[in-house]
Amino acid sequence: MSKDKRVALITGASSGMGKDFALRLIAEGYTVYAAARRVDRMKDIEAAGGSILALDVTDDASLVAQNRAITVATWPARCFSCADI
Repeated sequence: MSKDKRVALITGASSGMGKDFALRLIAEGYTVYAAARRVDRMKDIEAAGGSILALDVTDDASLVAQNRAITVATWPARCFSCADI
């Protein structure tokens, strides 16, 4: 991954505004991590080039695990910064 490529974590990406934001940012060249509980509804995001994450924002362990996954996936190009948005 390029050090200059922007990274976005979009929660609630299985529908509505979250899905729209994820698809728009992918189209604009962002590396997008789309997160939601209903991962089966995000196949279009994955097909567009986004990465799908199972995430429940009400569960601290889920948040920590997915933050770690993004950090590992973007290291070392991004150093200590995980997401731009």
